[in-house]
Amino acid sequence: MRAARTDNTHAAIRDGLREDGHTVFDAHCAGHGFPDLVVLTRITRTTLLIEVKTPGGEMTPDEIEFWLTWRGCKGGVAYSLAQARAIVEMYDQEKS
Repeated sequence: MRAARTDNTHAAIRDGLREDGHTVFDAHCAGHGFPDLVVLTRITRTTLLIEVKTPGGEMTPDEIEFWLTWRGCKGGVAYSLAQARAIVEMYDQEKS
């Protein structure tokens, strides 16, 4: 089994979300297409899955299969910290 590698933006996205107050589990070693980050949002305590990619990077067949078959999945693909923050903000709005 090959060692899981991380994309160039991985650490910046992981660390940036942690600095924003979210709980982030780094799952990049899980393999089999499982997303790189599991994020528990700060405000609504929603669990999100985020696949991290380098700009211009493409998802692997296993990653595509995961996203197509995982039921009830919230999250997305982020190519930058700004995109990861946008994904989190979609689900982490206080209820009024």
